[in-house]
Amino acid sequence: MASVKPKKILVVDDEEVIRTFYRDSLTMKGYSVDHAVDGLDALGALWDSVYDLVITDINMPRLDGLGFYECARTRFPYLKDRFLFITGSPPGTVESLYGPERIMLKPFKIDELLDMVGRITAAPLDLQLEQDGLNWRVAQRV
Repeated sequence: MASVKPKKILVVDDEEVIRTFYRDSLTMKGYSVDHAVDGLDALGALWDSVYDLVITDINMPRLDGLGFYECARTRFPYLKDRFLFITGSPPGTVESLYGPERIMLKPFKIDELLDMVGRITAAPLDLQLEQDGLNWRVAQRV
């Protein structure tokens, strides 16, 4: 019987305690989690691996979450709808650009995060990769 690979998530946040909290919470639910300290670090991770979801803080040094998203969706189109933004900014600032279904405002309950992660990762990634003509990325997942 073939084993099912866990969904892979990249967590991007400049605060170590936040990265650790997300990693521990998501790992306990069966996800495989990598992390990056900012958008530049995360871009490197995207070249090395295929992710079902990217969870990113918006306010970070060097390359913030929105700049990171713009770079990532250009270079890795399959990720366009696989980002979850976390922010403490006032409502309306980011929602108007990316839609409320992809943004979580701090503070939130861990169950809310896990529910959002489950909804975003429910869509099959391999099909999206094939539709985007990224069959070499599909091979990385096997």
